[in-house]
Amino acid sequence: MTRWLSLILLLMLEVMIISLLFFNQEQKEEQELGRALDSVRISYQAALQVQDTAMYSALQEVILRQDILAAFAAGVWSNDAEEQDGFRKKLYNLLYPTYQRLLDGNMTQFAFHTLDGHNYLRFQQPDKYGDMLGAIRPLLAQVIDTNQATKGFELGIFGGAFRFIYPLSLNGQRLGVVEAGSSFAALGKTMLTLTPHYEYTFIMRRDVIKNMVNLSQTVYEPTLIHNYFITESSRALPAALQRPLSADFIALEEQLKNDDDVQKEMLSGQAISRYLLTNGRWYSVNLLPVNDVNQKHIGYVVAITIANEIAHIQNEFWISAFVSSIFMFVLGLLLWRAQREAKLRGEQQKRMQIITDTVGDGLYVVNELGEIIFINPAALQLLGYTSEQQVMGQKAASLFYVNAEGGRGIDPLACPICRVFKTGIPFRGDFKFMRVDDTQFDIEIVSQPVIQGQSVTGLAMLFRDVTSRNAIQTEIIAARELAEQASASKSAFLANMSHEIRTPMNGVLGMTALLQETPLNEEQKDYVQTIRSSGDALLTVIDDILDYSKIEAGMMTIESAPLDIRALFKDIQRLMHWRVEQKGLRLSLRITDAVPHIVLGDSVRVRQVLLNLIGNAIKFTDQGGIEVVALLPYHSGDSFKIRVEVKDTGIGIAEDKINRLFKSFSQVDDSTTRRFGGTGLGLSISKRLAELMHGEIGATSIEGKGSVFWFSFMVRAAGNETLKETETLSSSIQELPPARLLLVEDNLVNQKVAMAMLSKLGYKPDIANNGKEALELLREHDYDLVFMDCQMPVMDGFDTTRAIRAGFGGRNAQITVVALTANAMKEDQDACYASGMTDYLSKPLQMPALVAILKKHLVVEPLPTSES
Repeated sequence: MTRWLSLILLLMLEVMIISLLFFNQEQKEEQELGRALDSVRISYQAALQVQDTAMYSALQEVILRQDILAAFAAGVWSNDAEEQDGFRKKLYNLLYPTYQRLLDGNMTQFAFHTLDGHNYLRFQQPDKYGDMLGAIRPLLAQVIDTNQATKGFELGIFGGAFRFIYPLSLNGQRLGVVEAGSSFAALGKTMLTLTPHYEYTFIMRRDVIKNMVNLSQTVYEPTLIHNYFITESSRALPAALQRPLSADFIALEEQLKNDDDVQKEMLSGQAISRYLLTNGRWYSVNLLPVNDVNQKHIGYVVAITIANEIAHIQNEFWISAFVSSIFMFVLGLLLWRAQREAKLRGEQQKRMQIITDTVGDGLYVVNELGEIIFINPAALQLLGYTSEQQVMGQKAASLFYVNAEGGRGIDPLACPICRVFKTGIPFRGDFKFMRVDDTQFDIEIVSQPVIQGQSVTGLAMLFRDVTSRNAIQTEIIAARELAEQASASKSAFLANMSHEIRTPMNGVLGMTALLQETPLNEEQKDYVQTIRSSGDALLTVIDDILDYSKIEAGMMTIESAPLDIRALFKDIQRLMHWRVEQKGLRLSLRITDAVPHIVLGDSVRVRQVLLNLIGNAIKFTDQGGIEVVALLPYHSGDSFKIRVEVKDTGIGIAEDKINRLFKSFSQVDDSTTRRFGGTGLGLSISKRLAELMHGEIGATSIEGKGSVFWFSFMVRAAGNETLKETETLSSSIQELPPARLLLVEDNLVNQKVAMAMLSKLGYKPDIANNGKEALELLREHDYDLVFMDCQMPVMDGFDTTRAIRAGFGGRNAQITVVALTANAMKEDQDACYASGMTDYLSKPLQMPALVAILKKHLVVEPLPTSES
């Protein structure tokens, strides 16, 4: 019932507001119409004043000039027609300049009349004279009878006009009258100059002239606006005064003709003002009454103008009405919501009570003094209390908070929960509470400020017992620390294994490479090649394990450097040539024309994946061959997706076993491992590397016919500078510059390998067995580059490098130091750079890598020019 009553009251209020807005709109429209009518009246009166002044000036000139009066008198008193014509022409010539000035002022009528009422001279129609006007022109008859000047509106058969009539006499003898007049059309033209945004016309009452003559004999014609009114025909006006009415004006006249109220008001001579709409535009239509000299209503000045203000007023009304409606709607909605919320509030309070009573977490609320004003059953149970009366009104901080000493009660200033009163920022954290039996338990608590205005007036606390959770977390932390220790142990084990295996492998592979360059018979070459391939296989196993460890630890990074796909394919073909020939297979590598020559990518990882796929293809193929194709399936902007396919005619793989290929430590079956060897990590590592390069890897196979392994990777276009650098790197290798080198290495085998390789390149380095000897040699000699082993007795490579950088190596503090280490982990490289080493070479040493390091750091300085 209350809701319906509120709705009815709101509707009544809305109706009242709309009514007031409508009344206000009408008032504004009336005011605007009044202003429009006043504007027409002022324009009309101003035009009359202009005409009055000009006519008075012209007539005064006639009255004061004796030659004009004499010419008029001679013509009037003469009985000879020819003499009268002569004096008439003389009078015309004397006053023609005056008549021209009147015409310039839109006054078209200038005439002389005799005392008997006949016309003597019309300047606008000089050849038409002698007609009797006194009988039909009351204003003219009045001046002749009274001999008094007069002015005012008067209608005649040749049109209505505002006339100024003066009596004339010479030497006390009356002659006749002179008049100057402005037609309605001319007066309208003057008004138009004063208010150019209006359109004017004059209409006259039919009964004013109906007794003069038949209407068909005059210049008048019916008007559209009212059957009882007529207007001057534009055909009877001079060309300068002809102004056809606009189509909108005519349409508005038709609307007025159909308005009964307007028709009645026009007959009574009232001023009329209306807003009318036609052709999509609002107009202000004003009818200003015109009276003759006797103040008798004779017609109207009809004026129209575009009424932009009415659109503004109506828009204002509709906007106000819309806003009012929206306001009332919102008010009604708010009232409805307030009533609904009042109803729901009671229900919500009941539900909240049920929730707080049944929730498993403890909940209590304190006021600004820290006193408990609400507590739920769960909080009572957690704290060991049996009723609200035991805690209500008491300060929570003193009742069950645990202080730093482990006792009951805490100073509010030292309590992080209580500080929410000052900060107003919610608190969430772990704390300790004390039960009524003095036992303590761990809690997780959320303290939410209760804010009224700008002040915190209380706190709402929600807490739960987390003793069990904390115990579990302690166990999890211990397990995590154990796992981290195990991971660290694994990393240390891998690093040690890498070092221990790579150190002898450096000697084996290094000496094997040197032995291959000595004169050998075919049997010896076969033995040496077997040693070399076995060592390479063992090194591959070591690299696979280290790469897998890096990937698992998330430490594998992808470089972005110049990559020549075609040069890479040639290098791979050269590397794989002996393995293919050994098995009697064919190996073809092809690159489509769409693949760009130089791109930015990781050449090492692309080579690693490609070597793995081609190596597998060779391993599992006994007849036929291997075909490698590089394609460009995708290109957008400077990004390229390159796909490499490796097709073989090998043993193939069963379809149901393909999904096992890319899993770690997995091969198709155990017999594969026994027959072909391998760790089962190669394809898993290749998959992870392809994904790191934003690509994919996959395979299709038919058992007994062969397989197609493919992988894709994303690269970017290389800029001009990169192309220049690549062209420089790809150019022919120049001779290495002469230099004095120092080799710091404690292992005799590694010394021999390094010495032999450097000797092949034309260098004879000095040797130091540890860091201490290296510092002594550096103080005695100037070296260009130092090869530094990392793990040595007496002083290791890291401490030695730090000592060199600190100046203990004499003048060579900034000398290039290249690490030689069997530790190939990422953290090992980082440790080398952190100690101040310049670059890094991993064992076993490879001749191409050694040459690249020397070319990189032994820069030949240009000879000084004559200018320098």
